[in-house]
Amino acid sequence: LEAIGFTTGFTTGFTTGAGPGPEGQWTVAIPGWRPDVTAEVDLVEEVARHHGYSRIARTVPTTTQVGGLTPAQQERRLVGEVMAGAGLVEVWTPSLLPAGAHAGLGLEGEDVALANPMSRDEAVLRRSMLPGILGALRYNAGHRNEGLRFFEVGRIFSGRTTTRLPAEAEVVSAALYSGGDAAAATGLWRTLVDALRLAHPTLRTAERPGLHPTRTARAWAGGVAVGWVGEVDPALAAAHDLDGRIGWLEVDLDALAGAPRRPASIEPVSIYPSSDIDLAFLVDEAVAAGDVEETLRDAGGDLLVGLRLFDVYRDPELIGPGRRSLAWRLRFGSLDRTLTDAEVAEIRSRCIRAVEQAHGGTLRG
Repeated sequence: LEAIGFTTGFTTGFTTGAGPGPEGQWTVAIPGWRPDVTAEVDLVEEVARHHGYSRIARTVPTTTQVGGLTPAQQERRLVGEVMAGAGLVEVWTPSLLPAGAHAGLGLEGEDVALANPMSRDEAVLRRSMLPGILGALRYNAGHRNEGLRFFEVGRIFSGRTTTRLPAEAEVVSAALYSGGDAAAATGLWRTLVDALRLAHPTLRTAERPGLHPTRTARAWAGGVAVGWVGEVDPALAAAHDLDGRIGWLEVDLDALAGAPRRPASIEPVSIYPSSDIDLAFLVDEAVAAGDVEETLRDAGGDLLVGLRLFDVYRDPELIGPGRRSLAWRLRFGSLDRTLTDAEVAEIRSRCIRAVEQAHGGTLRG
């Protein structure tokens, strides 16, 4: 009514008359044959109808709430951008698989089967993206396509919850077929770690059905298990008519929500020169390189600004069976001064002692 020059209040119920009320209000008599008029908005609509909707100026309602992506949606989008930026192509594979697909991977546990599947090829919900992505690789390789590096963001299902519904997890899986191996998958993992600012990432040797028994690691971030890095089992690849190594990366996006992050602020760059030292340790094969790296990082403290594993060496005759040499390059620096030789020597000794005590490592001369 304000749009057409009326100011009114509305009193419900029947009255003996109609007309102006006190202070510019109106008392309206509702005819008995108009039971649809029960509130003030109904009167407003009736006046507007008689006045003419076309004669009322159009306005867009304002709101204080602006739509946007949730943090989880923003991170999912960032993961996809990182994968595409690394040269991978996004694919979509079915969430429904044949009944025996998981047995071929060696996955144990209960499948979530459909009560009325439309076909035998769509009988159970997937518990891994590995069968679907390998199928996509086989199809494209069979058509002589090259540079096959795929990724997919989607959900996998495992078992049933107390509500009889399948447990779901949103994951990103990546397969590097053309020129891919465990090293390439590790490089992709590190790229993702930098983009998501994951704190204290590490890889620890582990076994996973469907992946290579000696080239697979569990991915951790700040004590939270977030995924797997390695290679596809050669026997499984051969079963899909794929030859050569296939790097594999799988990250649980739901688990990432609980992983600690580095600060988003830009880190200052020191104007003073840094100091590099190389340390090579002899350790047992059972000792994970990621665990040794965490020990070095803790021992190095705030002055450790860079840490990189650059060599893994095995020689049963030279260093003994069941042992290997792991060599790291450590970089030390300060924002307010150039470190002295004595300071670097003290940190070096501290790192050596920490690895010897925690892992039984021996400094290699």
